[in-house]
Amino acid sequence: VALFFHGQPLPPDRVGAAPGGSVTYTFTAAEPGVFLYEAGPLTNALHQTAMGLHGALIVRPATAGQAYASAATAYDVEAVLVLSEIDPALNTSASPATFNMSNFAPEYELINGAAFPDTASIGVAAGNRVLLRYVNAGALHHSMGVLGLNQLVIASDGNLRPNSYRVVAETVPPGATLDTLVDIPATAPAGARYAVHAGSLLLHNSSANGYGGMLTFLAIPVGGSSPTDTTGPAASALALTPSGGDMIISATIDDSATGGSNIVAAEYVLESTAGTPVAMSASDSAFDAPTEAVAGTIPAAALQALSAGNHAVYVRGQDAAGNWGAYNLINLTIDNAGPATSALTLSPNPSQGNGNVALGGTASDVGRGNSTIAAAEYFIDANLSTPPTPGTGAPMGLNMTASVSAITATLPSAVLTTLTEGVHTIAVRSQDASGQWGDFATIELLIDRTGPATSGVTVAPNPNNGTTPINPSRPAIRVDASVNEPGGGPITSTVQRVEGFIDLVGANGTGFPFTPADGLFNGPNENAYAFIPLINLAQLAEGVHQISVRGQDSAGNWGPASSTTLTIDRTAPAVSGVAATPNPTNSAPTVTLTGNASDALTGIGAAEWFVGADPGIGNGAAMTLTPSGANAALSASVNVSTWLVGDYVLSVRARDLAGNWSTPISVTLTVDDLVFADSFESGGVAAWSSATGGVNVTNAAAMNGGMWGMAVTLAASAPGYVTDATPNALTSYDARFYFHPNSSRAPNSGVTIFTGLNAANNSVFTVQYRRPNPTSQPQIRAQVMRAGGTTSTAWVTLTDEPHAIEVLWRSGASVPFVLYVDGVQRAIANNQNTSAYTLESVRMGPSSGLAGTLSGTQYFDEFISKRSVATPFGP
Repeated sequence: VALFFHGQPLPPDRVGAAPGGSVTYTFTAAEPGVFLYEAGPLTNALHQTAMGLHGALIVRPATAGQAYASAATAYDVEAVLVLSEIDPALNTSASPATFNMSNFAPEYELINGAAFPDTASIGVAAGNRVLLRYVNAGALHHSMGVLGLNQLVIASDGNLRPNSYRVVAETVPPGATLDTLVDIPATAPAGARYAVHAGSLLLHNSSANGYGGMLTFLAIPVGGSSPTDTTGPAASALALTPSGGDMIISATIDDSATGGSNIVAAEYVLESTAGTPVAMSASDSAFDAPTEAVAGTIPAAALQALSAGNHAVYVRGQDAAGNWGAYNLINLTIDNAGPATSALTLSPNPSQGNGNVALGGTASDVGRGNSTIAAAEYFIDANLSTPPTPGTGAPMGLNMTASVSAITATLPSAVLTTLTEGVHTIAVRSQDASGQWGDFATIELLIDRTGPATSGVTVAPNPNNGTTPINPSRPAIRVDASVNEPGGGPITSTVQRVEGFIDLVGANGTGFPFTPADGLFNGPNENAYAFIPLINLAQLAEGVHQISVRGQDSAGNWGPASSTTLTIDRTAPAVSGVAATPNPTNSAPTVTLTGNASDALTGIGAAEWFVGADPGIGNGAAMTLTPSGANAALSASVNVSTWLVGDYVLSVRARDLAGNWSTPISVTLTVDDLVFADSFESGGVAAWSSATGGVNVTNAAAMNGGMWGMAVTLAASAPGYVTDATPNALTSYDARFYFHPNSSRAPNSGVTIFTGLNAANNSVFTVQYRRPNPTSQPQIRAQVMRAGGTTSTAWVTLTDEPHAIEVLWRSGASVPFVLYVDGVQRAIANNQNTSAYTLESVRMGPSSGLAGTLSGTQYFDEFISKRSVATPFGP
């Protein structure tokens, strides 16, 4: 709790006194006036003022009988009226600190903590000038008036007004004060009463019958005599004196300034004014004067029942006029418990035990007797289940003589070196001036003599030729490691430092530093990294080097080093045996490029090939590696299906794992246009992909100067043909073969003697033959498959002798399909949409249409094909 004094040179107290504690406010009351004091601005303290924590502070001028220094403020009777309200919902709340003050709805309005009819009347006499000192401690505005009289406003908020003014009623805002003077008429009769009331006229107590609320009276006693004593005596000079096990409470009760009546009684109350009062006696054995020294006894039993800390003792007196004075209080400090020891620290901790360790803490007797701290001591590994004898521990120093003191000590290395590695308990307690020892507080001292373990040491990029950085923006290689506690010991400290070495491991603390991956070495497990500039790698000899890393814990222990190897390789690999197969390509769509690479130190990491001009290292086409120790077989599949006929220089180079590239090694590849050719001069059909039906290689079928040719006898449902499966998704094709009808007969619809097939074995083009009767001339025509159907050329008449038959086929959206006979274009189908088709194989020989009139033997020879269609083969 805290207090705030309005109008005084005192900063707000934002700390206050803890439960059972106390706080003293000191300030100079330099200006006369009446001021409000109330609950201070603490968290969750808004409700305290509304629940009654408020009062009036009166500062009097040097001249008695005046409100201020001005003689115009003289008065005969003074009355202080503290205005407030009560909301039962707040006052009866089980948790008032959580009450929402925006919902504050008072049902009772009070003067000096009471509602009419319990308010005390203000005794006056006819002709008196009365000083009314309003202090609004409530949450509402109150307009205060005196029924039948007016008031002279002389001051507000403790400030004398330069010009006073008269009112019937004046509003006093919340937190404000107001001083007014009221003159009682000289002719006022005995028993006259003048109501002092709230101008709102809400003069009731909630729903109770009758008048109530903010109402009291200026009252002239019956009989008309002046009320010479209406105020109780003051209690001052409170003191507490031990007497054996009891405590004597003494005070001075004085009515000389408040009426001058003799003192007739005095009493004290413990803890609260609502408690049971205990009578006090006059020190001279008789209450017979306006000023009396009084004393009372607080028995030992009552003292023993009190908890440690501060307790309020309230004292007041009564005069012969029956007036009880206001309570004054003094704090009684009960000290039956030792100080609390807290906030223990050890530095350094963990410790290797080979140096001193500073021990610190706080001893406090606040709330436990408030005695000063007298001593403190510590023990190492004491058995607290059987506490050691007080005063036998190692002493600690105090930084001040007060109820709260810092306590310090040094644990000497001579003692710490005898401790085993592990956890040791430091127990600390403190003593107050009354001789009470408090309970032990403990802290663990960690003796750590084992350094952290290091693992996972890696270097990148590795191997290295001394010029390859971790990334383009940092010309260095990177070393990473994991450093972990406890590293084999019983104590887990934090990692505080990591260092590395190249080759030889030096003395502790002399390596190159590492950086924590998370930005700070503050945990038992740390990942760390370091960069080694390439300029340093340039100084290393070619070969294998050791990179070592170790860590240090917060106790100062260095752990063992963990290592990995860094290979420096500045020698480029060697490439040999570069070859391309097939070479020449023989119209093969792909070529296999092979070679070998070797690097004795680091092995092969990559290889590439390029054709023609060097595009720069790393910009070639990747090759497949098949490692074998320091060597690697290199291979790549080169698609030459779109290359023009001619010679090409293919170059191969390899890179070792350190980043060194070899010089290119080249081979010349000859690309030709031929797809397939066979003149049956082998005496068989083995050159073809397959043979179907009755195909015979005979001398009789030879044409164009050869020795052998292929003969096929026509018969119903008896195909006979050879297949070339060399074409592979070709989009253009030129084939020429020699054909002799040899008086063979075929039906008018035609027999297919040559056809090209796609992957679905559908004919994309055909050459058909017919000679339906003996007198007919042999004829051929060509057909091409297109989008939406098949296009046939006109029939071309042949003589019954050898002819060179040639077809030119293309795949495209609008392309021609051409038939040549003996080198002369005899038929063409223009603007054919063949874009959906590619060529996968061809068949030479009667393969379909074998029905109807069939007879004779046909001859085939000198087959040749190529991919390009720009220039026909001719006869």
